[in-house]
Amino acid sequence: MKSNCLILTLCISMLTPVVRCHAQDLPGQTVLLPEVVTVSPNAYHQLKLDMLANPARHTQGLVKLNADAQKAMRTPIRAITEKTVKGPSSDPHDYVSLSPYRWPNPNSADGMPWIRKDGKVNPMRDQYDLPAMQSMATTTFTLATGYYFLNEEQYAQRATQLIDMWFINPKTRMNPRILHGQYIPGKTDGQCYGILETARLFFVINAAGLLKGSPYWTTAKSDALKQWFTDYLSWLKTSDLGKKELAQPNNHSNWIIAQMMVFAMYVGDNQTAAQMCELAKHNIDTQIQADGSQPHELARTRSLDYSEFSLRALLTVAWLGQQVGSDLASYTSPQGGSLRKAIDLIAPHLPDPAQWPHKQIVKPKYHHFHKTLGMAQSLFPNTDYQQWIKQIPADSDPAQMYYHPPTAYQCTEQVN
Repeated sequence: MKSNCLILTLCISMLTPVVRCHAQDLPGQTVLLPEVVTVSPNAYHQLKLDMLANPARHTQGLVKLNADAQKAMRTPIRAITEKTVKGPSSDPHDYVSLSPYRWPNPNSADGMPWIRKDGKVNPMRDQYDLPAMQSMATTTFTLATGYYFLNEEQYAQRATQLIDMWFINPKTRMNPRILHGQYIPGKTDGQCYGILETARLFFVINAAGLLKGSPYWTTAKSDALKQWFTDYLSWLKTSDLGKKELAQPNNHSNWIIAQMMVFAMYVGDNQTAAQMCELAKHNIDTQIQADGSQPHELARTRSLDYSEFSLRALLTVAWLGQQVGSDLASYTSPQGGSLRKAIDLIAPHLPDPAQWPHKQIVKPKYHHFHKTLGMAQSLFPNTDYQQWIKQIPADSDPAQMYYHPPTAYQCTEQVN
């Protein structure tokens, strides 16, 4: 009863103006169009308009969203400088992670050098910075989503504090570089593969967009965060590790391209964004066969996961590329490979991975499949990927629609 009363109060409080009005807003109401990047801003805008017009329809979801945000308020988040184990870097501001599939060598007295067991994640990985960064990113996004839909400034305040801790405050912020990602004890102090892990920072960028309008998320904070991503984007483009990651023949190069695309769009670097679309064409040429298969991903022990994962990166570039005049969706390589063929190959198997004819040693993460097929449906509107989306197990969380709106990939606009 207390939660229902709270949400009723919140719904009533949301009927006050926030910022300037859009023509399609309800009479007397104003709703801010957020500056999110990897999801259509209109998706959030239209969902909030519907929430204001039909509050009863959203009661259950908003109660859960508020509970999520309250939990996020209590979630302890450490700064990257507050490391719990010693890593290869002497600078506590450097990000450090352990290579996920590496384990102590049973054939040597000291366990060195560590050996590879593909698909089997070493739990010691959780002692380094990846879980802390991931927790910061998802917690910040939860709080920002709570702020956008519930107008609770305490959520914006805490989200801003976390962004400040990790990206702005010189005493605690993360260096905009990944020198020691996926390091291997006894072998290397860092690999280019660790760059893949900063794709989780998409949550932070979208969170910043949802915080627009809060007095806590000032122009100075916004500019400082954009400067951090400008610096990181520069490092990705110019560093040896960034160049090495870009040269990988598999999902790794797709994801550094996707990251540079997202970061470039966020900071307003349309030239770099357009360059990423051209690099994505090269990867379609070299990674996708005429039948839509991705041989490097099929060789993995989780081949359906990796095929979808790799393709999701390219679809992200294609979806965002529409805003800079690119049409990757219609591109076909000289060998006959294309995004359409790649998605058509895996789509029928996403609802029923048991029928996938290649190795898949763990149960897939279905929520990723929804996003991938959602982007595909937007890019190829004359297809019926909805038939597969409807068959994939749905998330039962009533708050999920606020984190990832149903129309997430609709309504992109070209920018100048």
